[in-house]
Amino acid sequence: KNAVHITNNCYLNNFRAVRASHCADYGILFENGNNTSNVFEKCYIDTCANGYKVNGQYSTMISCCADNITGIVFELNSFTGALVGCGTEANAFETMLKAYTNSNIVLMGGMYFGNPNLAGFYFDIGSGCRVGVYNCTINYAEADSSGALCRLETSAYLTLKDTYLNKDFKGEN
Repeated sequence: KNAVHITNNCYLNNFRAVRASHCADYGILFENGNNTSNVFEKCYIDTCANGYKVNGQYSTMISCCADNITGIVFELNSFTGALVGCGTEANAFETMLKAYTNSNIVLMGGMYFGNPNLAGFYFDIGSGCRVGVYNCTINYAEADSSGALCRLETSAYLTLKDTYLNKDFKGEN
């Protein structure tokens, strides 16, 4: 069901060169607890329902990728940290980045390529969350995709700086 499944309290770990494919749920799932100061480096998830779900603070993802995901590519809960050089090639995904429970996330230098499905979003940012996107490429695979760039809840913020948006976004927001 999940390639890596941590259920509670994981501290000071390095997850390097993890490869997961054909998972029914998540490639990497950190489900509960206080997961602090973990590093994910060069992890690759392919053809799973969902990519990464990390509940944790002060964590970093470096060169992590998720391809052919149909659900949520990066789901981050109570996450304070950075995604550096990460990306995806996922067509018809539900959400590229879902942030919730007061997360503070920075995406730096990644390429996010694909189409949200009909009701989907590139960014779904929950109340009290801040997401900064710097020097990234957000690239629709097709010009007529019907997904939207983002959905922001109350007191949620999305900052795009020096980021290339390729093709027009459609949808509500």
